[in-house]
Amino acid sequence: MLGTGLHACEYMTNGTVVILGQTSDNIGAGMTGGTLFMYEDPNDRVNSDYITEAPCTAHDISQLKALLTDYANETGSTKAMYIVKDWENTVNTFKKFIPISMITVREESYAKK
Repeated sequence: MLGTGLHACEYMTNGTVVILGQTSDNIGAGMTGGTLFMYEDPNDRVNSDYITEAPCTAHDISQLKALLTDYANETGSTKAMYIVKDWENTVNTFKKFIPISMITVREESYAKK
């Protein structure tokens, strides 16, 4: 949950990842499923051929806070504790990314209806 090196979430197919620290390049390369939340601004390190920023839903925000609370309690992470304690101000710092392929699949299923 802290920072990562090269190719974070490479070939991710499912699940949820929360990155609280800095990253290196090529985030999400080959990612076909799952959700990535990033606290630090990834700038141009995201592989935009595979993932795109998406709006956070109320469910996302609830899930994210629960994950961070558990992480802070289990690890004693001061960064996670800070984020949870100042949730009203810090929640808007997070960015959510999902695979572009998930958007395409959703659009195709809506078109068939």
